[in-house]
Amino acid sequence: MFKKIKKYLKVGIGAIVLTIAGAKFYDYSINDYARIVDVYSHEFTNVLFVGDTGEIGAGREKVIQEIKKINPEQVFILGDEAYPDGVHNENDFKKFVAPFLGDWKTHCVTGNHSLYGVKKENVLFMPKNSDRLGCKFVNFYRGEIYSNVCLLIIDSSSFDVKNNDEFLEKQEKFSHRFLENNLCKDKKKILAYHHVYFGQANHEGWGNKKLVKFLDELDFDIAFQGHEHVLAFYKTKNKEFYTSGAGSKLSECKKDFVFKGNWCESKLGFFVFRNNQIETILAR
Repeated sequence: MFKKIKKYLKVGIGAIVLTIAGAKFYDYSINDYARIVDVYSHEFTNVLFVGDTGEIGAGREKVIQEIKKINPEQVFILGDEAYPDGVHNENDFKKFVAPFLGDWKTHCVTGNHSLYGVKKENVLFMPKNSDRLGCKFVNFYRGEIYSNVCLLIIDSSSFDVKNNDEFLEKQEKFSHRFLENNLCKDKKKILAYHHVYFGQANHEGWGNKKLVKFLDELDFDIAFQGHEHVLAFYKTKNKEFYTSGAGSKLSECKKDFVFKGNWCESKLGFFVFRNNQIETILAR
């Protein structure tokens, strides 16, 4: 299903080199797990975005059953896979993440609760060992190029870390160069991350100032985010934001929004990108 393009091509983009066969974006020397772009020949479709799945209970089980009905090609868990303090070891992985695995490719994006209390050596457990267990943890940034979509996954938690300017600068450069490269021309540009641009519920108001500025300056069409335990949509500056943080528990939506044409639902569920359209799926 996920057959990469069997064609060798190197494109120099500043300090970054994209290789389409193994499809690796060699970006400086941040971390072995941070520097990759995959290029595929097929469409990006029937892809599910669900966030904040780390609360074990009846709500999470309803969401899991609804995902099985959809039978997606890919699932992106938009952070906070394990409350309260992240995936420490393989047992935690089996408890919090494994129930969301299936006959689909699964990605786990880093959220703030993904890292709380986790020692540095255990943070590395996630990207090093999670592929073997069935879910690729993305705790830095990476990109994926499809025939119809360029997908950028970023680490929004990094904007809350003190003395982190060097990493943020490299993430910013990578993001701009990835989305502006010729392989993304005339394709839908989609972002996936955890924290919100603007809060509609338990994190009301504007998000981290650095994150907001970063997103304002980035060229993309659609963003999928978690963090708020609701399903919501708003559009600003020709960019669409879908909040999908209702994967296991809920918060109340705030009544007053600053954006026109927005909506917010305090209901369990997620979004599906299918046939270049976005569907809202409720878990009943």
